[in-house]
Amino acid sequence: MSNDPSDRVSLESSFVRVDDQPDPSLLVDTMDQTSQWPAIIALRAFEADHLDLGPGDRALDVGCGRGEVACAMAARVGPDGRVVGVDASEAMLANAREQASATGVDVEFIVGDCLALAEADGSFDAVRAERVLQWIDDSEAAVAELVRVLRPGGRLGLIDTDWRTLAIDLPDHDAADAVGRAMVGTRGLPARIGGRLVNLCRDAGLVDIDVRPATHVWTEWDPDTQIAPSGFFPLDEVTPQFVDSGALSAEQCETFLTQARAAGREGRLFMSLTMFAVAARKPG
Repeated sequence: MSNDPSDRVSLESSFVRVDDQPDPSLLVDTMDQTSQWPAIIALRAFEADHLDLGPGDRALDVGCGRGEVACAMAARVGPDGRVVGVDASEAMLANAREQASATGVDVEFIVGDCLALAEADGSFDAVRAERVLQWIDDSEAAVAELVRVLRPGGRLGLIDTDWRTLAIDLPDHDAADAVGRAMVGTRGLPARIGGRLVNLCRDAGLVDIDVRPATHVWTEWDPDTQIAPSGFFPLDEVTPQFVDSGALSAEQCETFLTQARAAGREGRLFMSLTMFAVAARKPG
């Protein structure tokens, strides 16, 4: 762990300002790892079934990251359709453009803000946003913007995490629980977004709402060769930020890190986190 806080991945702004991080490629790699989680694969399949894209459809992927879902959407809509991928990070979009080129599909990848999309009202048949709202303070405004660019009768897909569900088993249960509380307390309401998606869709006037949960489980981590369990935040960099914010004591932090590393080395790691996919339709 670096002694200089400026060299750490910032939990507060990590996926909001990817390009400002000390090493943006670390977060790009993290997105690659999470895309391979069985839980994410299952939630994306649920979403794809509900979005039901076909030839000629217009689709928008907000917070498209590395672009793998946008590329899959482009394959479904074909040459007569249109797919736009929006992300705040040029590093993510550079990777996404490489993916599109490698797979031979046509996707418009642009830098944008999910709170102020550069698209006209009713532009798309389907809109999705995956693990985006957990980084947005005004989730109601973000959902309203997604709904604005959706045509009447169009379909919305949202996938996001509820950090209240983080479970970590360590010998010192109090230290493990304190880290979970610090994660939620530090990030506030956005950390609870997974459990709020259904009512956000209701409040936005959407109908035909369906929801699917999925839990990712970690049982392996080699702390001597990996900075974190696959797809998770770098523990050595994130937990000291909880101490800095006053959400965690220095003693709890040291106990947690020592025991988490030991659990990884001894083949006793257990962590889990639940995410939710919600599909809904804009009234026709």
